[in-house]
Formats: sequence, structure tokens, C-alpha cells
Amino acid sequence: MDVIGFSKRPSDAKVLGVVAVLLLVIAFFDYRIGGEIEMGIFYLAPVAIAARYLDRTSGIVVAIVSAGTWIAARLLTDTGDADLLLLAWDGFVRAVYLVIVAVLVADLQVALQRGRALSRVDALTGASNATAFWERGRIEVARSRRHGQPLTIAYMEIEGLDAFTSNTEKDQADRILRTIAETIGGNVRQSDLFARMGPDVFALLLPLTGRVAAAVVLLRLSEHMVEVVRKEKWPVEPRVGAVTFYDSPDSVEELKRVADDVMRAAKQRGEGEVEHQVVGGPMPA
Repeated sequence: MDVIGFSKRPSDAKVLGVVAVLLLVIAFFDYRIGGEIEMGIFYLAPVAIAARYLDRTSGIVVAIVSAGTWIAARLLTDTGDADLLLLAWDGFVRAVYLVIVAVLVADLQVALQRGRALSRVDALTGASNATAFWERGRIEVARSRRHGQPLTIAYMEIEGLDAFTSNTEKDQADRILRTIAETIGGNVRQSDLFARMGPDVFALLLPLTGRVAAAVVLLRLSEHMVEVVRKEKWPVEPRVGAVTFYDSPDSVEELKRVADDVMRAAKQRGEGEVEHQVVGGPMPA
């Protein structure tokens, strides 16, 4: 839950508007109260919001402005007996701790974003993981249903990899996986999603991609994988199974079920062949 009501990342203009309003409101009450009640803690809110939703520099700027606003409120309520040197020192100290808060909040936000990103990446291959794949899958299924656009999903299984059992063989298996992941990742569009789904299974999500366009991509991927495997003389065989939906699946669970069925059929194919099925839409020529 977002404490200031942003259900998604807000625009910079909206954040700046919220920060400005908060500063004005806090300064107004600070001035009216006349220093009888300490208002310094409330300046943390605009500083934290700027650092959280903009960046560290913005948070620092707001921190300095907040300290200046506090000093201005003190001067406007001064009856003539204020020690300006002491006031300046208090303002400096407030600026320092507000800047520290801005830096900590901004750095925490960066760390959280990095953590979220890493939680969706496969550590061995650098591809997305199954969690990220199905999260995106739900989005693409909904978009496909809403706009009536085709959607293609493909599985790529590396048969024979489970025979690598010793530590030395596992190192070799890791090398195979990384190499094949690089091969696949280097031959797909930026809009596609490539993920490692299991120990020896990869998946590819091709949004807005019909049968013909998907067939071209998948055949190229299959050929590249077979070429790499043969060149390295690895005792494995890549298998590719795909399904293109013209009639959008009802859910991501149906997408997964159909893709699993197609992958089972792909295992009966020869090396380098692609099992590609179509749900709805134009019939193959």
C-alpha cells in the first residue's frame, strides 16, 4: 500500500506538486504556531517523498529548502530578541539531518528496486525467471483478449542435460545452459520475454506475433541452438514446442497447460524440428 495514494509510479510533476503543497502547509502552521510547538519533524514528509519518488538529488534539494523554510518561519515570528547566529546553526543542523534522511531514503529505494529486479532474474543465465514470465504472461493474455491480437508462447527443452550428475559434469551443464541462453537471448526482440523455467527448460513469450512471424523466429532459434550444440559436441538435443493463440486463452493457466501439451509433442520431433500448433485463427497453408 502506498501511504500517499499513488497506485503506480507517479509523474515527476505530481510528486513535485505534492511536495510543494506539503511544504506550504507545514510552513503555514509553523508560522502561525510561532515556534511554540516544534514542527521540525513534519518537514521529513516532503523530503522523504521527493527522495522516494524522484531521486537522491531531488531529496537533498527539498531537504535544504525545508531547512530554509523553517528558518524563514522563525524569522517571521521573531520579536527582535532572536540570536541570529544560533538560528543559523539550528538551521544548518536541521539541513544536515534532513539531507541524511533524503540520502537514506533514496538509497533504500534503489536497493529495493534492485532487489525486486534480481528476484525476477535467473542467477545462472541472466534470463528472466518463471515468476517474471508468468507475471508478464498474465499481462499479455489480458492484452491479447482485449485487443484480439495473436500471442505465441514457446518452450525450449535441453534433452540429455539431466544426465550430468557429477560436479565436473554440472559445471559443463551450467556452461551449456549459459551458452544456449545467450544464443536465444541474442536472437529475440526487445519486446519478447525470454525466461528460464526449470533446470533444463526455457520459455519465450512473443506478444502480437502470429503463426508465420513466430515460425520464422522459432526456426531460426532452433537452428542456432543445434549449431551451437554440434559445434561444441555436447551430448544434448534442444527441443522446441510452440503454440500461437489467435483465440486468446481464458487465463495464464490455460496458456501454460496448452504449452505443456505442445512441449510433450515436441519431444517426438527430430533434432532441429519445431512443433508449432495454432489455436483458432487462419488455417496453415
